[in-house]
Amino acid sequence: MKWILTSLAFIFVLLLSPNILADDTPKELKRQLFERYDQKNLSMVHDKILVALLAQGPGFNSRGRNLLEYSVNYDYFDQAISKQGWPKKYQNRNLLNEFTTEEVTANARLTDTLTIGEMVQTRLFYVESRSGFLLVDMYLVPLAGKRTASTQNIYEDGSAGVSYKVDWGCHFRFLFPPKDPISTDQDYYDYITERIGEFFQPTDEYLRIQKESRAVDPAAVPGKYIDDKNESEFFELKPDHTYFERSRGHDYTGTYEVSGDKVQLIQSNGIRIRLRLVGDRAIFGSRSWMKQQGAEAKSPPPTPTEALTNDDVMRLVQAKLPDAVVTSKIKSSSCNFDTRTETIIKLKAANLSGAVLQAMIECPQTRSAR
Repeated sequence: MKWILTSLAFIFVLLLSPNILADDTPKELKRQLFERYDQKNLSMVHDKILVALLAQGPGFNSRGRNLLEYSVNYDYFDQAISKQGWPKKYQNRNLLNEFTTEEVTANARLTDTLTIGEMVQTRLFYVESRSGFLLVDMYLVPLAGKRTASTQNIYEDGSAGVSYKVDWGCHFRFLFPPKDPISTDQDYYDYITERIGEFFQPTDEYLRIQKESRAVDPAAVPGKYIDDKNESEFFELKPDHTYFERSRGHDYTGTYEVSGDKVQLIQSNGIRIRLRLVGDRAIFGSRSWMKQQGAEAKSPPPTPTEALTNDDVMRLVQAKLPDAVVTSKIKSSSCNFDTRTETIIKLKAANLSGAVLQAMIECPQTRSAR
C-alpha cells in the first residue's frame, strides 16, 4: 500500500492528445477492469453526481452510445498527482472534491443529482495507458424509471413524428500514476478499483457491503492486523491514532481516522488508503487482514529498511521510469549515496538527469565524502 507523489509536466498532452503516445496498458489489468465495469450495473456511493439529458443530433440516438451525447464531465486526478501538474482548463473548473473537477457544458439540457444507491449502467468504457499513466473513461446512464424522458420528431409541415425515449448520463475520467515499483499488479488493480469505488461500485458488491456494514466503536479499532496470506506483513493501529505498517519488505508510518465502518490510513507523504472493517477483519480490494487478540497482538520492533544506493537509482533509471517516479522514490527512502564530485560526473555521463542527481544530493542520509 505504498504510493508515490509525482508531478506530471506532460499531463496536458496525456489528457488532451492521448493518441500521441502508444497505449501500453498491461493486458491482464485491462481484462480485469473491463470484466468489472464494461456494460455493468453500478450503484452510486457519492451524493453529488449530476446527470443531464443526453444530446440529440445527427448520428445520436440519446441512448449513450456516442461520446458527444454527454454534457456532464467529471475528471479525477489521483491524489499522488500534484495539482500544479493539472492543465489550466481543469484548474479553473468547479471541484466536486479535492481531486475531482466537474464540468457542465453549455449545451447541457436538464440536470439532476443521482441519489446514493441509485443504479447506473456503463454504456461506454475505455482503458488506456500512456508511459505508465492510466486513463479510465466511463460513460454512465441511470437505470431508474424516474430518469427517463421522451421526445418527438416534428416534421416540416408541423405534424408529429415518431416519439422516442431519451436517457440521462454523465462521463467520468480517472487518471492514475504508474504502478509503484515495489507494489504488485494486484495491488495496483486494487488501488484503482478502490478509488473508483469512492463514486460507484458494482451493484452486487454494493448490496453485499450494505448488508455486512455496521458502524464500529472507534475504541475497539486499535490493534494489530495480520495479512491473511502472509503472516510477516501486518499493520498496527495504535490508540493515539498513529499506525505502523510492514508491507512488501518495507516499513511505513502515519496516522489514521475512523468513520463508520471505514478506517483511512494517512501516510506520511499525504497519500490516503481507505480500509473497510467487517468484524475483526480489515479489507482493501482483494487483500484482507485479521485482527489479533491478546498477547498475539504484540508487535516485533520495526526493522530498518535497506538504504537506496547509487546502483539502485541506476536500475530505476535503466528501467526507463519517469524522473518524477525516481525522485519521489529517493525522497521517500533512506539513502546511502556517494555524491563525490567525480561520482556525480560519472552519473551524469550515465544519463542521470539533473533532477535525479539533485534529489540524491539533497537526501539527508547521503554521505558526500567530500
